[in-house]
Amino acid sequence: MKNSRIEARALDIVIAYEARCGRIARPSRRTGFDLESLGPGGPRHIEVKSSLGVVGRRWLERAQYLCIRTDPRFFVYTVNNVSSRPRILVFPRRMLLTCFLRQETKYWFDFHKNHQRES
Repeated sequence: MKNSRIEARALDIVIAYEARCGRIARPSRRTGFDLESLGPGGPRHIEVKSSLGVVGRRWLERAQYLCIRTDPRFFVYTVNNVSSRPRILVFPRRMLLTCFLRQETKYWFDFHKNHQRES
């Protein structure tokens, strides 16, 4: 299963989960999270992390880390076993603040963009 399909499936799973909890989740256009959810317990800004298996440690982008630091409505939902028996774990911001391990800076490059042939 390709990463984009895994991520799309995880988003569908979380949207359905939110509906079962009486909340309405929609894709977000804001930076730092995937979904905005409204309903009982107030609004939620949800970042969804997914995997085919069970993963304990995950990296977050800088925008997501800033949300943890500043957004009281921020949550991370992890969806493990996406393709078989999905399991959702919900981490509210207050819990995320205690999970932080270390900071690493990552730089991503697109080597296919604007490439030139070697002479």
